[in-house]
Amino acid sequence: MSASVSSNPLPTHAGAERLAGLFDSIAAFGRVAGLAWRRFSTQRGASEMDARMRRDVGLTPKMVRAELTRAPWQIEAGLR
Repeated sequence: MSASVSSNPLPTHAGAERLAGLFDSIAAFGRVAGLAWRRFSTQRGASEMDARMRRDVGLTPKMVRAELTRAPWQIEAGLR
């Protein structure tokens, strides 16, 4: 009897690695979606404030305009 050698070019754990990569991608998407939702909520809250409330929390009209014109998916690294 002769032993057969597998000609499979991928290691046996390649499927598990691809699955782990998929889960990492899904988790990363979830984090970005969460940050985008927080940005959306912040924008909505800032748009509902009157001038006195904005002054009380230290927001200038220029800061509010900059926040309201930014797209929710434009997330800065410092917000994480």
